Amino acid sequence: MIAAYTYLKNLNFKTPSIRALHIWLVLLCGCFASAANAITPESGWWWNASESGRGFSIEIQDNTLFMAGFLYDESGAPFWFTSSGRFNASASSFQADMQSFRGGQCFNCPYRLPIASAPIGQLRLTFTSATEGSLTWPFGTVPITRQIYGVGAGIDRLLGSFAFSSSGSSGRVNFGNWLRFNRVTNNASLGSVAEGATEAGRVVVATLTADRRTAIILIDASTSLYELYVVPLSFFGTRGGTGLWTTYFKTATAPQPNALAHFSRILSSAEIGAAGASANLPELKQLPPSNAARESQLRSEALIQSEAAELAEINVLQQQLLKVVKSKAQALIRHD
Repeated sequence: MIAAYTYLKNLNFKTPSIRALHIWLVLLCGCFASAANAITPESGWWWNASESGRGFSIEIQDNTLFMAGFLYDESGAPFWFTSSGRFNASASSFQADMQSFRGGQCFNCPYRLPIASAPIGQLRLTFTSATEGSLTWPFGTVPITRQIYGVGAGIDRLLGSFAFSSSGSSGRVNFGNWLRFNRVTNNASLGSVAEGATEAGRVVVATLTADRRTAIILIDASTSLYELYVVPLSFFGTRGGTGLWTTYFKTATAPQPNALAHFSRILSSAEIGAAGASANLPELKQLPPSNAARESQLRSEALIQSEAAELAEINVLQQQLLKVVKSKAQALIRHD
C-alpha cells in the first residue's frame, strides 16, 4: 500500500497521457492497511442502464449483504426475489440463493406470514468499483451500476456539504475541512462555477476540466494560504471518494496536488437549500447546519479510482479560480 501511495505522489502530471491513467488504491480508515483488492459497493439501487424496467436494491451492513430484485416472469407478471448472506470483502463478491415467497399479506388484508418457495438458483455479485459490478444468475451475466437519479451530470453534482480530510507526506491525516457549495453561477472564463464557503466562512469555488470528468476546487483557506483539490466528478453525488490535494502560500505558485484527500457527503443540496440562482453574500458566511444524524461515518474500506487531469490544465483553471476567489473574498470584506 505504501508503494502505491508513493507511486501516486511521484506521478508526472506534465505527461499528456496522464489524464487516462487510473490509480487503484485501497484504504482502511485512512490507514494503509487493507487488502489490495477489497471493494465495498455502495448501498442503494442498482440496474443495467440499457435494460430499464427492472432493478436491484443492494444494502450492506457490516459484512452482511441483502439484495432484492424487481422484474417480471415469462407471462409479464411482476416478480420479485431476495437474497442475503455474508459479503466476501476480500474478494469483493457475494454468492447466495435467490429466494422467492408466496401467500403473504395482500393490500388491505390481515397480516399473514409469507411462505418461502424453493430457491430459484444461485446468484453471484462481483464488484469492480464501489459503483460498478456484474450479476451472474441462472439466466446469464448482467453488468450493473449504481443508479444515480437525484443529481445532475454536471457541476451541480457539487451542490451540498462535504467533509474533507487530507493526508500529508507521512500518510497521516493532518488536515480537515467542511465545504459547502450552495449555488452555481456563470463565469466568463470558466463557464459554470460552484460557489460556497468553508465552516469558517472562507470562500470556496470549483469548476470542471474540459472533459467534465474532474472537479478543480480552490479554497481561500486563510489569510496566507490557499488549498487546491483535484477530485473525479464521478465521486460527487454518491457517498464520497478520494482525490488529490495541496496547500500553498498566497505569495507562491500552486504546486502539483500530490497528497491524498478523502471526502464524504454530509448534507445534500436540498438539505442546505442550494440553488442555481445567486444567493446573498451573508448566506455564504453561515455555518452548515449541525445535524449529527446525517453526518456520515468514517468508511472502513474505500476503493479509490482517481483520474489525474494534466497539470497544465489544472494550473490554468486554478489561476482563473483564483480570480474568482479574490473577487468573492473582497466582496465579503466590503460587505462587512
